[in-house]
Amino acid sequence: MQDGELLVIIIDTPNSNRSQPLMRSFSNDSRFDVVRLSTCMLNTYEDVKNQNIDVIYETLQFIQKRPISPQEIGCATSHNRARHLLANSLRGGVILEDDARIRNVENYY
Repeated sequence: MQDGELLVIIIDTPNSNRSQPLMRSFSNDSRFDVVRLSTCMLNTYEDVKNQNIDVIYETLQFIQKRPISPQEIGCATSHNRARHLLANSLRGGVILEDDARIRNVENYY
């Protein structure tokens, strides 16, 4: 990352082209350092276990008043990974979902 660049982390769904309009918004603009982070896709609680994701189910159920789904755990994991990248960045940045759209890149920067 160069001085003045804004780190943009895009949480990107695998096997999808949803991020293409967003990527075009930032293409050829040296003010942005774009990082694509693949979404953590989980369909079963076995997937959660196999990915070695620590989850305190009892606490989450207490907070949500219902069990948390594997898909919600995957979503939270993706956002936690993105936040970890930002926390270790010297300049900070922004996190966007792949379906975000930037209408005016100049104003956004």
